[in-house]
Amino acid sequence: MPNNKKKRILRKEEAIFLAKFLLIFFVLFTVLKIVDLSALLGTIASFESKALNSVGIASKVLGTQIQFGNNVVEFVEECSGLVMVILLIALLWSTKILNSKRLKYVAIFTPFLLIFNLARLFATLWVLANFPGWFEYFHIFLWFVDSGIVMLIWIRAIESEGKFK
Repeated sequence: MPNNKKKRILRKEEAIFLAKFLLIFFVLFTVLKIVDLSALLGTIASFESKALNSVGIASKVLGTQIQFGNNVVEFVEECSGLVMVILLIALLWSTKILNSKRLKYVAIFTPFLLIFNLARLFATLWVLANFPGWFEYFHIFLWFVDSGIVMLIWIRAIESEGKFK
C-alpha cells in the first residue's frame, strides 16, 4: 500500500529557525547599510595601511581607502567584521538557547571576530600586493573561512546547551 503522506521539505522547527534567522539577519544587515560607518572604516583603513607599511608595502590612507602600488582598495560595511557579528547574532537568536548564553557568546566572540577580521583583511591585501591574480580567489576563500568560524562558535553554543550532538 503506497504512503500518500506528503513529505515536507522543512519540519516546522526548521522553518521557524530559518524565518527567524533571515528576519534577524536582514534587519541587522539593513541597519548596517544605513548607519554611517565611515569613522570605523577609516580606522580600519589606517590600521591596514600601517600593517602593510610594517611589512614593506608602501601604502597611504585616503579616507576609507588605502592605496598601495597600482591598487586602491575601499573598505565598505562588509569589510568591517560586523557582518560576521550579525551572522552570529542571527544564528544565536534563532536557536532555542538561554538569553544569558546568547549574550555571553556575543560578548566573548565579538572582539575575537573583529580582531580576526583585521588579520583577514591584512592577508587579503598582502595577497593583492604580492599575487594580484589570486586576490579574488583568496578573498572569496576567506569569506568562507569567516562563515565557518561563526558556525563553529554557534555549534559550540548549541552543544553547551545539549541541543546538538
